[in-house]
Amino acid sequence: IEGFQGRKEIFIESSEADRILLDPSLQMPEKDRSNNIIRTSGIFRKMEPIQFQFLGALEDGERTQIFWSPAVRWNNYDKLMLGMSFYNTHIPVRPFHYKISPAYAFGSKQLSGSGKVSYTFYMDHHWVRALRIGLYAQTYEYDEGLRYSRFSPTINIDFRKSTPRSLHRHSLRIRNVFVEREQSSYSGDGLLVQLKPSRYGVLDIRYRWENTEFLRPFTFTVDQQISSDFGRLSAELEYRFMLPSKNRLSLRLFGGYFLWNENPAQNAFYNFGMSGTQDYLFDHYFLGRSDSTGIWSQQFFTTEGGFKTATGAFSDQLILTGNVRLPIWKIFGIYGDLGYNGGHADLIQDNKRWHYGAGIEIRFIEDFFEIYLPLTDQSGKVFQDPYAQQIRFVLDLELDNIISKATRGFF
Repeated sequence: IEGFQGRKEIFIESSEADRILLDPSLQMPEKDRSNNIIRTSGIFRKMEPIQFQFLGALEDGERTQIFWSPAVRWNNYDKLMLGMSFYNTHIPVRPFHYKISPAYAFGSKQLSGSGKVSYTFYMDHHWVRALRIGLYAQTYEYDEGLRYSRFSPTINIDFRKSTPRSLHRHSLRIRNVFVEREQSSYSGDGLLVQLKPSRYGVLDIRYRWENTEFLRPFTFTVDQQISSDFGRLSAELEYRFMLPSKNRLSLRLFGGYFLWNENPAQNAFYNFGMSGTQDYLFDHYFLGRSDSTGIWSQQFFTTEGGFKTATGAFSDQLILTGNVRLPIWKIFGIYGDLGYNGGHADLIQDNKRWHYGAGIEIRFIEDFFEIYLPLTDQSGKVFQDPYAQQIRFVLDLELDNIISKATRGFF
């Protein structure tokens, strides 16, 4: 067949052939060989035979590869979860991607897990480099005997760099997060009466600007969330400076403001947190997200106000904070936090608008495993209460976050 441009119909006599294969000797330079085979009979004739493979492999153009690996997870309510992950991550990366990870929870004795499916459109000559459309879902227990389910259709836009060598990346994420969580109702004598579902949806729009320069990387994020009860806008800037010791000084600024708030309350689950998010969108992997005592109640993520001490302060209107981390020797450093709570006066506990805290940090793996030992805060009770209960730690076990940080080129 002579070369041609555009589309051309080619008729092949295939009375004795069971399949037709393009380029069987692999001589053509081609990045996608998954559509080079068609069977002459049967259903799904363009689909290659299914092959299950452990972990992953290079793409095989003559097989529909489904990779699998064991899935292990734990939280304080589902307890140990064992299952399997099925996915199609190839080398090289393909536009269509899925991952399904069902697991049996031995604590709740229910099926838990997560799943995602996405398709990426790559633009060759456009200010948008890639457009990814995806569906993401997960279900786990968030408290003893109480389950949540989350479903979020998402659009991610990666903008093209001004030059191929530019260290600046710009992206936009638009998602609609739907959450249904069980809530318990008790009688006066403490007996469980019923479990009733609580449902809400939040439109979340986030713009992110990253500078991946090795010596002075920074990220700037603007996030807007809209629901039937509230609308809030926040911005975060994190700057990291490489010191002569080859450790990084970190400076973080955060500001958040409610555009409207139909139900202002000191304990509203969507308030800004001085010591981090209440995670009502279930974005983070908390091992004991509803625990009020015990070691898992001391896990946190550096989000929103970013305080390392548990202030118990929330804002239903305005919040402004600054966080500094300074490495001193090897994995040891010091930290300092300063914040202003601009919420309604009648909702601020003890009318404390200004908060501060400082102490020692131990960075075993930056952003993934860190321990914070407070030395002082505005309460003056750091050493009056049992000190072990004042210690907090960051522990991020989400594999996708580890991969994302690594591919960005800095930690």
